[in-house]
Amino acid sequence: MRQILARQTPKVIITGQSQTGKSTLFQYLTKRNVEQLRSNTNFNTRMALQCLVFIESHEKSSNDRITGDPGMPINIIDNPGYDDATGQTNTLLNLSLEAANLVILVTTLEDINQVGTIYQLDNILHNTHVNVLVLINKVDLRLKEASRKKKSYNNNDSDEDATSSDESNDDFSLCETLDELHKRPINELKEKLKVNSSVIEERVTFQPVILKGFNEFIKTFKEPNFRNEVHKSNINKWIKQNLLNHID
Repeated sequence: MRQILARQTPKVIITGQSQTGKSTLFQYLTKRNVEQLRSNTNFNTRMALQCLVFIESHEKSSNDRITGDPGMPINIIDNPGYDDATGQTNTLLNLSLEAANLVILVTTLEDINQVGTIYQLDNILHNTHVNVLVLINKVDLRLKEASRKKKSYNNNDSDEDATSSDESNDDFSLCETLDELHKRPINELKEKLKVNSSVIEERVTFQPVILKGFNEFIKTFKEPNFRNEVHKSNINKWIKQNLLNHID
């Protein structure tokens, strides 16, 4: 596998505002309990947390079991939220970026156009040459809200009593609604960035995601193609693809 990525352990940096899902993402990628790691290492929440993990470099086959290939080693580094009141976050992030191979910026539809998000993405694009994944987390909350509004509208229009049920309407499409919800905020963010638009198109990937509670959410709506749009396994695919491309 490209000589184990040129014999250097790649670093994937996680950054973003507090309460957007950074720790949930770190826990998903590392399969480690964040609170336990903090306890075992006397981890200060205002410092970056690093963990070595192995991710599959390709689809598994029977030969993988025979060779015992552990997969691709990478370091996942979780930075404190960039709204940290101590003001140390920018320093920590800039130090991390010096050795970064990839950056994942976690945000939400509510936070994607906040000053902090715009500043951090500009900072990453100006001071590195790495690719960036902008994860738009918690889209399930907005989709539930849109579904309730649609159902309420339909019920009122048909003179039936509106309900608070989360059940989907027959004419309510998760994929179409998701596209409508995130298209405008993403375009607004692009317009506010100071870097050239070609840099954004070349290096930034925008990915809506449900980092927590996906299985319960999908039980309610049951739209077959929706999983491919927002499942967190897309993050692993992006990391593998971009790390391999990075050394080509």
